[in-house]
Amino acid sequence: MAPDTEWYAEFFDAFYDETHAEIEALTTGREVAGVVTWLDLRPGERVLDVPCGSGRHAVELAARGLQVTGLDLSERMLGRARGRARARGVDVEFVQGDMRGIPWRGAFDAVVNLFNSFGYLGDEDDRRSLHGMVGALRAGGRLLLDLPNRDHYVNQVLPSYWDETATHWVLCAFRFDSRRGVAVTDYTYVPKGGGPPEHHRTRVRCYTLPEIEAWLTGAGAAVTAVYGA
Repeated sequence: MAPDTEWYAEFFDAFYDETHAEIEALTTGREVAGVVTWLDLRPGERVLDVPCGSGRHAVELAARGLQVTGLDLSERMLGRARGRARARGVDVEFVQGDMRGIPWRGAFDAVVNLFNSFGYLGDEDDRRSLHGMVGALRAGGRLLLDLPNRDHYVNQVLPSYWDETATHWVLCAFRFDSRRGVAVTDYTYVPKGGGPPEHHRTRVRCYTLPEIEAWLTGAGAAVTAVYGA
């Protein structure tokens, strides 16, 4: 198993695909509709999805007439994304790379970071990634960060609770490291059809709005709107 600091290197595997397929199918269209509305995206505009994972948002954005590039660390996930694009009949540029070193400058009308895909790398590298997202925008471009509201999340989430996927019962055990601002969640997946459980852990740095706003300001961006839910 990868060290806790690099949990993401193993978490997004075939097992993740299996257990998250249902929620992805239910939420992708609604999430992309929100992105298009909030960023006022028009057909033909260039959009960077980082990290793009299996490409579910990138492909849906491309289906709406946008020119989309997806960047992700996992070649396995990018393989899924390319297959998804072929099945949908859309053209998306998928690039393997690290969000700490986003290679484009002034190239996109919009950059999106979706589905709580920020806070995995530690403060210094998270900040570097955020600066790279801003740097990838043309003048007047728009950035959308889809992040948890730390104050609400920490105060509302239960210490442990049961959830469910199409194939598994899931025990989620949550704790918050207030000294480091890191949410640690241990997942125990119990197969509905019987068999041994699977164990996974995530560690996500939950930033406050003032922290994110200060980083964005330092990168030369301005926060124009904040949405909840």
